[in-house]
Amino acid sequence: MWKKLIVGLVALSLALPFQGLAAQGGELRVWHTLDRESAGIVADAVAEFGASRGVPASAEMVEASFLLQTLLDLQKRGNPPPDLIFTSHDMAEPLLMNNLIVPTPSGGELFLFGLLEALPGLLEDTCRDEPVERCLWGGLSSALPLQRPDDKAIEQTVAWICDSAPALPGCKGGELPAGPIVWSFQITLLNWQWLAERGLEPPQLFDDVLALRSQFGLQVVRAERDFLPNPDNVAPDAIVVFPSTVLVERPQEALESLGAFFQADYAPVFSVGLHSLYRIAGSQQPDLAAEFANTTARNTPLKMALLESAGLLPALAPADLRQWGLDRPETQAVLGALVVLTSYAQTVY
Repeated sequence: MWKKLIVGLVALSLALPFQGLAAQGGELRVWHTLDRESAGIVADAVAEFGASRGVPASAEMVEASFLLQTLLDLQKRGNPPPDLIFTSHDMAEPLLMNNLIVPTPSGGELFLFGLLEALPGLLEDTCRDEPVERCLWGGLSSALPLQRPDDKAIEQTVAWICDSAPALPGCKGGELPAGPIVWSFQITLLNWQWLAERGLEPPQLFDDVLALRSQFGLQVVRAERDFLPNPDNVAPDAIVVFPSTVLVERPQEALESLGAFFQADYAPVFSVGLHSLYRIAGSQQPDLAAEFANTTARNTPLKMALLESAGLLPALAPADLRQWGLDRPETQAVLGALVVLTSYAQTVY
């Protein structure tokens, strides 16, 4: 239902066709690595922008695993690259290392910290006197201790995020090479008892989880829309990964599963994913690319459409969430994701 309501705000009646990898005169070309369910949303946004500027504009979905090699092949052949790539920061990192991206830092604090600081007030205005589990999830029963955060809980959550992702702006890191459009996170769970038997402390960084996997040959079990694990159907030494997309797609079932792992004494490790529009070195339309990136950063309907299609959370300021409407399901999905983060942070500190 969300999709039908939101996509109408960003779609054109006529989408412009993609003309292939070779650049056309005056054409804005955008690649993205989102799934097929989101391809039409991105294509409509690109086409709408092109129509508003009177220029041809096209979007193409590219397999993430082939992104770097495809760009390097274009460079080798002397063919012009796309103007922008909409992808996650982990996919963009090798492009940055190969000087294929023009960094355009937005400056300032990461939106996420502003959302967390405003969370108690947002929940007060949304839920009033209702418990958060009833307000946001219809009264589900989960062993995970979901609660409204106070100032101390917010401080602990920010500390946990910065311990887990120190390169973020507002932590020890500097600026990002592009401003986020949408974001996601994952909670990785490891069995405390299994770690203790080997004299290991729970890791803080996801890279440390990967090191454990390599050292001990551990299996990774990933929660998905159609598969939600529980402690009874995974091995004690399994690494269990819960992406935030599952929290958006199947919130009640995901929280019941997370609660079961909490009861079974699994330690959480946080990691964050940021999806941005990256300007590409050698762009034939650098000014249009910059304008489209800036326009998209302010396009709340597009971000909410991607929440519906891909489960990605919108990178928005608190005022934007309020303007969208605190009683709308998209906003409540964002608030629910933040409550899960703050609740887990209390179990870490």
